[in-house]
Amino acid sequence: MAGGTTQVVVRDSASAPLTITIPITVSSAAANRFVLAGDVGGFAFAGSGLTRQEIGDAPVNIYAARYEGLSSVFAYVIEFSSRDAALNGRSLIDSRISRTAFSSETRNIDGSDVAVYTGTGQSIVMWTFNNYVIIVTNLGTSAMPNDVIRAYLD
Repeated sequence: MAGGTTQVVVRDSASAPLTITIPITVSSAAANRFVLAGDVGGFAFAGSGLTRQEIGDAPVNIYAARYEGLSSVFAYVIEFSSRDAALNGRSLIDSRISRTAFSSETRNIDGSDVAVYTGTGQSIVMWTFNNYVIIVTNLGTSAMPNDVIRAYLD
């Protein structure tokens, strides 16, 4: 993949969409500090990117990586200024996802509690670590990309 963008849009009928648009390049040195810039399990690393946006009223850095296998998997590491800001940001993202056509549950994966959302032909797994919110999404299937999730949990 020589370039392109990834865009995640979480919409509901009551509020403006939460949109994350990130240019993905073959390699972004800044993004590669926070994402796994290599193949993970059955998924080949396809590029990374970095953008600065606001989630709610919090300015954040969003690091993204794309992996290709039987489906496209994206990993997002969202850097907030503090743990409290990350928890607030996660709550905002959760409320937007929960108001869509996704079903949600909490699961324990390798000793970590994560939120799992499935529906509309994709799965989203989200958790908080220190001042980061980590999101792994699998487009085109509701199967969870466990290799990628476990790699980011480590």
